[in-house]
Amino acid sequence: MANIVFATYFVRYPLGGILSNALQYMLGIQRLGHDLYVVEKAGYPDSCLDPARNRMSDDCEYGVRVAHELLSRFGLADRWCYVDAHDEYHGP
Repeated sequence: MANIVFATYFVRYPLGGILSNALQYMLGIQRLGHDLYVVEKAGYPDSCLDPARNRMSDDCEYGVRVAHELLSRFGLADRWCYVDAHDEYHGP
């Protein structure tokens, strides 16, 4: 099968609809037998939403935590990476 890189808006806006929409594609690709890699990069200043604080910033901590917890439940814990506004990498 193929190696597939899936780009998403997953860490930057970690809300239910965004997460479930991206997750259904990820799981479908994985279940078809492909090697899936999920990547995301900060697109602009203050691009990360922290819904617990109701603010946008460059701080991706909330989204990274949510992404890691969710993807871990579906066997994708080692298949994702987020590049923040300071070019630091999060995830495996």
